[in-house]
Amino acid sequence: MTVGAGAAGPIGRSSRGGGLQFAVKSRRTPRTLLLRQPWRRPGAFCEQHPETPASSAPLQPEDLTGFFRRAERPDRQTHKIGTEHEKFGVFVADGKYRPVEYEAHVLAVMQGFMARFGWKPGGERGNDGALISLERDGASITLEPGGQFELSGKPLADVHLTCQEFTQHQRELHAVSQELGIAWLASGFHPFATRDEIHWMPKPRYAVMRAYLPTRGQRGLDMMLRTCTVQANFDYASEQQAGTRLRLAMGVSALTTALFANSP
Repeated sequence: MTVGAGAAGPIGRSSRGGGLQFAVKSRRTPRTLLLRQPWRRPGAFCEQHPETPASSAPLQPEDLTGFFRRAERPDRQTHKIGTEHEKFGVFVADGKYRPVEYEAHVLAVMQGFMARFGWKPGGERGNDGALISLERDGASITLEPGGQFELSGKPLADVHLTCQEFTQHQRELHAVSQELGIAWLASGFHPFATRDEIHWMPKPRYAVMRAYLPTRGQRGLDMMLRTCTVQANFDYASEQQAGTRLRLAMGVSALTTALFANSP
């Protein structure tokens, strides 16, 4: 179960949570609450299960509820917390504050993480084999459509360990990026770049989304390129507890959005 503020790619995107994920948009356009099913990202809290194969047989209730039931963890001592957070990259060395590009900036940062801090290439590759993900000790780094740099943290026992993980990540990111003239902005919506000024990352499915989303509305590409997210993932012991947390997350979503919005 995941509660978060901001979102940079809800379509076709997975998460680390055991069953339910929430993401509250944090931007100047109307806020939206999204419900996702997280099952593909490595290191998820629940045991991985294959997707139901294509079939002409009618769906049964268990086909819809079984996935969530299998993610239950009755022993609350085994519950974990996982975080995901994204940052906008800005090239500042020339004083023009330009959004980062893949070849010139983002790739160099990822290579620095591998050379200096023991990160390894992830299993996902981009166009023509481009490096678009890293992994280390149960955590991963991935790229959102506009180069948003995302850490998907390792499942940890409490929020204090999560804080330590986040602090370490920020220090590593600063150490690599400072030498490259890059700064990172922790903001729900890009504070100054237009959509056309942001560069697309070389990920195959982003090309599909780039063509499809404009057919469904006017702001889909802004969501992909100009928003970032912060999410917290929680295990749950039972259907009842998951429902209670769902209602709680829905109830505080407006407050969460207000806390993290880019309002004056």
